[in-house]
Amino acid sequence: MAGENPHRSEVTVELEGQPHLLKLDLDAIARVEQITERSFQELWTASVNAKLRVVDMAAVIWASLRSAGDERDFQELQKQLYNNGLMKVAGPVQNLILAQAAGISEFEEDDDEEEPPGEPDGASSSS
Repeated sequence: MAGENPHRSEVTVELEGQPHLLKLDLDAIARVEQITERSFQELWTASVNAKLRVVDMAAVIWASLRSAGDERDFQELQKQLYNNGLMKVAGPVQNLILAQAAGISEFEEDDDEEEPPGEPDGASSSS
C-alpha cells in the first residue's frame, strides 16, 4: 500500500496491527454527516476545538474505509477502536478532517472567483 499523502488529504491509521489509508471523498463525507447528525463544518469546528466525539472518529474512519471497499460493520469498528485505544486514532482523524476542510475551502474559493472584466456585450474592437 502506498504511503499517505497529506497534500491529498490522506492519513494512515492502524487497526488490528494493519495500516489503513484513509481519505474522505464526497460519499464518505455524506456518510459521516448522516451517522453523526452533524454537518462537516460542525465536525471541523469540533476538530479544531479538540471536541470530537467517539462516534465522530469512528464515523470518519468507517466511512473512509467503506469508500475504499472495506465492508466492515460500524459496530465492530467501534469495538476495534476501543480495543486499540481511541487516542491512537484521534490525531489522524483530526488531521484528516482539517486537511479535507482545507481542500474543500480551496475548491469553493476557486468556484467563487470572478471572470476578469472583458468587453461589454455587443462591443467589439475593430482595427
